[in-house]
Amino acid sequence: MIDFVKIDHAFAAPLTYIKVDNHLRLNDLLQKEAYDWKRTEEGNQKSNKHGWQSSETLLEKKTAGFKWFADLIPNCTALTVSKINPKIDINNYTFKANAWVNINPKDGYNAIHHHGKFHFSGVYYVKTPKEDEKNGRIEFINSRNDYNISKDIEGSAFATSIRVSPKEGYMIVFPSSLLHTVHPNTSNEDRISIAWNILLVKKN
Repeated sequence: MIDFVKIDHAFAAPLTYIKVDNHLRLNDLLQKEAYDWKRTEEGNQKSNKHGWQSSETLLEKKTAGFKWFADLIPNCTALTVSKINPKIDINNYTFKANAWVNINPKDGYNAIHHHGKFHFSGVYYVKTPKEDEKNGRIEFINSRNDYNISKDIEGSAFATSIRVSPKEGYMIVFPSSLLHTVHPNTSNEDRISIAWNILLVKKN
C-alpha cells in the first residue's frame, strides 16, 4: 500500500499561455504600426534570418497599439509570477523592460538563442499565416542533458524540446534563460510577432 503525497516539478521551465482580450482590434493597430515602423527603420540583425526586426525601443513609441501593448507586459508578468509563487507581492517590485517587432516573410526564421540577462521573456502573435499550423512554430530547447529519461518514459517534463504553434491574440511568457528558436515561415504571407523582456527589480 502506498499513498501519494505530491509531486514537485523541480527546476521547471514554466510556459505561461495568455489570451489577450479584444485582440482583433489590438492586432489591427499593431500590424499597421509595425509596417509603418519598418518603412522608416533598417532594423536589427540578431537571431532573425531573412526577416526584419525592429530596434528594442517599442516601449518608447506613443502610437495607440504600441502603448496598449506596453501595458500588457507588466500585467502578463504579474500573472505569470503569481502562478509560479502565489505568495509573492508584485507591488514590491518595479521593472526594466524592452520590446521589439519581428516581421518574418517567406523563409524568415530565428536561430537558437536566449535572453538570459532578463528574468522573463514573451512573444505575442499579431499575424500568423493560416496555411499550416506548423508554420513558424516556436521551439523551446531542453539544455539539461536528461533526454534519456524522455526516451524511456516520454512526457513533456524531460522532452528534448517543446514546439508551440503560433496563434493570433496569444501571449507566451517563458524564462529568459530558456533556449528557443522560431521555425521558418513557409507561407507567402508575413508572420508578425512582438517579443519582449523584463527584469524585476525589488524596491528598497
